[in-house]
Amino acid sequence: MILDALHATLSQAGIKAVKFTSAEQFLANTSRWHSGCVLADIRLPGMSGLELQAELARNNSLISVIVMSGHADIPLAVQAMKAGALDVLEKPFNQRQILGVVRLALSVSSKKAARARQDGAASQRLETLTDHQKEILKLIAAGLANKEIAYRLGVAESTVKFHVASIMTKLDAGSRTEAVAIGIRQGIVAL
Repeated sequence: MILDALHATLSQAGIKAVKFTSAEQFLANTSRWHSGCVLADIRLPGMSGLELQAELARNNSLISVIVMSGHADIPLAVQAMKAGALDVLEKPFNQRQILGVVRLALSVSSKKAARARQDGAASQRLETLTDHQKEILKLIAAGLANKEIAYRLGVAESTVKFHVASIMTKLDAGSRTEAVAIGIRQGIVAL
């Protein structure tokens, strides 16, 4: 009954909603869902809502999780939030409340998906760097100027400038700081 009511509320608000009767059914169909949100009840047939949340987290899912319970208490809420739930809703909740939380969850998930796409593209761009250029990027991250990098590598400063320009172009970075940030996010540069 709650599942049907939630589906109707979301659909009427223009939010695409799909019903699943168990966490296992949802997980079997998540390969199609790149981003979104899941409203998971604590008590589900089979896998619980918290177990579903843990499984999504293990898989680095982009899906935001909203946990629902008719018996929410402080320890349960803390457990869910520590595990990455966006919110914990205690039943009964009103339409405005659920729509607000779902819209927020969709926005968060969409931003995660956009970041994942950017990181994927950045990873591909990093692969175009030569080993020499990766070394120069690491030295830039260490705070060295072109002249210092040239001295350390035993090359002309003009060679370093050429490689820095190439790094910036390949990474589509607007600044040295942005290039370093891309390297850090992709694990090429260590902090």
